[in-house]
Amino acid sequence: MSFELKGYKIFIASPGNLKKERDSFKKAIENYNTKEAKRRGVIFEAIRYEEMPAGMGRAQARINEEIRKCDYFIMVLHDRWGSNPGKNAYNATSGTEEEFNVARECYDSKEFPMRDIIVLFKSISNANQLSDAGPQLKKVLAFRKKFETTEKILGYGTFTTTREFNNILENHLAIWINDLTDLPKSDKIISTPTTSKIIDASYVPNVTTPEEKISSYRLNVTTEIVEGITNAWQLADNGQLVQAEIEFSKALVNEPGVFQLLNYANFLTRIGRIDQALHMVQKVLKLTRDSKDNLNEAYALKTLGNLLQDRGDWQESEQMYNKALEIYEKLNNYEGTASSLNSLGIVHLAKGDWSIAEQMYRKALKFYETIENQEGIAACLGNLANLLTNQGKILEAIELYSQSLEIYHQLGNLTGMASTYGSLGNLYIDGIDLSKAEQIFKNSLEIEEKLGRQEGIAANYGSLAKILVYKEDFVGAEEMLNKSLIIHQQLGDSESLGLDYVNLAMTLQAKDDFRQTKVNLNRIEELLNKALVLNQKLGSREGLALVYGNFGIIFQKKEEFDKAKEMIKKSLQIEKELGRKSGIASDYGNLGNILRKQEEYADAEEMFTKAIEINIEIENYESLIKNYIGLKDALYEQKKFIEAQETHIKILELIKKLRG
Repeated sequence: MSFELKGYKIFIASPGNLKKERDSFKKAIENYNTKEAKRRGVIFEAIRYEEMPAGMGRAQARINEEIRKCDYFIMVLHDRWGSNPGKNAYNATSGTEEEFNVARECYDSKEFPMRDIIVLFKSISNANQLSDAGPQLKKVLAFRKKFETTEKILGYGTFTTTREFNNILENHLAIWINDLTDLPKSDKIISTPTTSKIIDASYVPNVTTPEEKISSYRLNVTTEIVEGITNAWQLADNGQLVQAEIEFSKALVNEPGVFQLLNYANFLTRIGRIDQALHMVQKVLKLTRDSKDNLNEAYALKTLGNLLQDRGDWQESEQMYNKALEIYEKLNNYEGTASSLNSLGIVHLAKGDWSIAEQMYRKALKFYETIENQEGIAACLGNLANLLTNQGKILEAIELYSQSLEIYHQLGNLTGMASTYGSLGNLYIDGIDLSKAEQIFKNSLEIEEKLGRQEGIAANYGSLAKILVYKEDFVGAEEMLNKSLIIHQQLGDSESLGLDYVNLAMTLQAKDDFRQTKVNLNRIEELLNKALVLNQKLGSREGLALVYGNFGIIFQKKEEFDKAKEMIKKSLQIEKELGRKSGIASDYGNLGNILRKQEEYADAEEMFTKAIEINIEIENYESLIKNYIGLKDALYEQKKFIEAQETHIKILELIKKLRG
């Protein structure tokens, strides 16, 4: 059977020193065409200047004309700017810059519409090179500084390895193909810097720690170095990330040491370059062990635990925290002891060991209160609020989040403010106050983008996606989730990746339900299987419950009801072990739906009633409406007409209350 493919051209611009990335660009596009694009009626074509035929006239002019025929443009820079192209209309000082200017012109053009522009910077791993940049690198850094402040609508990101580059490229291809299959050609993608069961964005607990910027009081460093690091953090807090990294590099090159390495590592963690940060912390561990510096060895272990946690490696992370805790307790260091306990609480919360998590948080809080450490107190309050949220104690959680936020405001701690705003926003989504939730997430995202904190940016993308699903803007939700996916792949955060896969699967399902079109079950199952593998590897019980529950929904749609019940019962067992009320209610409701379709109406009534009791308790009104609708139908089929009518009245009252 014949079928048509619609082609779209992607141009890659870069200096000649990025041959590996240019070759990988072509292969990655070919692979994506084979596994995804062609079956959706699309084919992407990689356009590279080295494959263009020779011709008369200025070579760069011919390249520019080819760019005008392209639909997408990717610019990649590392440590070279490129050679001067000669006299040109844009006063560009390199061929790559001229190509960018042509693409930028097309982006704003109706005659030559460029759908999207992405700029990627390969990391400079050599601190010496960054601190004393040559003329070529200086031009790259100047362009990146300008890009950070003036090109807010275009996408940009950083990568270290070819694998990371391929991941970023593939996820942009996924965003673009969704745009192509859902929107008319004239619509553009508005990108933001690359730096939820449907969407449970609060599923991964917010990691709040009070010690991103390392104090120098216990380290033998000069005043000059301290001033340099302080200046670097000020630049970072103001969103001047390129200049901040230059200052961190200078401090490290001028006087290598624990203080400089740890601060630089924490900066790299903030902007998502986890592999480089791990390398630096490993150096610190060696330095501190060689010098028998137990205090800073403990701090390095704690930092290493944070990095492993960011990658979703909870088991190794827990080991590092316990080693750090042991040292801090021997040294009678209250601040370090509290910090380690707080981090261990986060690990146990993620594993579903909620009672242990609460013990850890409360022990940490007592230590912080004893030494009057306000940042630590705010962090513990926020993490206790995360626990209360998972337990369905919403009003208590809001109170603790508010206390935490007030402290962060008083301290001017932007990272803490952004994280707490995000957590509060999720509660307002669950309470169906979408406008308030959306504003909170936008406030949080603005701060995270200013800080360049990739983990926080991704979390806000996931939360905004949930709002877009409620608004039935499924294309926008997919775009947000794909952006989140890109960042989590860059960070190597397996747990968050698993959540992204689930959220994408459920967004696809919600879109097809709304449009009453045939559900792409194969694609949804593929995404859920990816999430299942990741959560099994991590041993994340909460993640497994989420995946099993959503598999149950898919099997229900396929009318494989026995499989559906099996999956949901697996989820329910875990949710009960965790004590997570929202998850228990969701599973009872889904079991009720399956039993109703199997015409087992009495059992369905029982399930819906259990779900209703819990959702009333935790004030989850949107789910409550769905439960009442299911209960009404089950009662009607049993000829319990009076009870069915009473339930119908409750539904109308709830809808009126929620919709105003």
